[in-house]
Amino acid sequence: MRRVTSSPFFLALLMAVASSPLQAETRMAYDAEPNDALHQAVELSLPTGRERLRIIGELAGEDQDSYRLIVDEDRAGQRLDIALIGRGGALTRLDIFDLTEQADGSGRLPEVFERRPERLTGLASQDGARAVRLDA
Repeated sequence: MRRVTSSPFFLALLMAVASSPLQAETRMAYDAEPNDALHQAVELSLPTGRERLRIIGELAGEDQDSYRLIVDEDRAGQRLDIALIGRGGALTRLDIFDLTEQADGSGRLPEVFERRPERLTGLASQDGARAVRLDA
């Protein structure tokens, strides 16, 4: 897994799990470069029902990865169980932002933001091999 710097503009590798993990079906998403900046983020879709979404990638050095999960109004109140698992012995960090105001009418993000996006929450693990969870 990749070591992520402390820059709050980037998302780390994450695993988003639908609210009920019992008998869940897992859907895999794979890391695709370039995705270091928010405007290059890999698009993800929300898990449905008991489905789980797991992002698979390899963390190395100071790499940082961005993933974009669009939550529409119909699903805005749905709770997610998010777990962050990284590389053992390395800092792994996940920052979650609201990018609604930065996206244009087609949902694209600019390469440079006029102002810093709102950070909703985040997770960090000094030893990425141990899962850190957030019930959001």
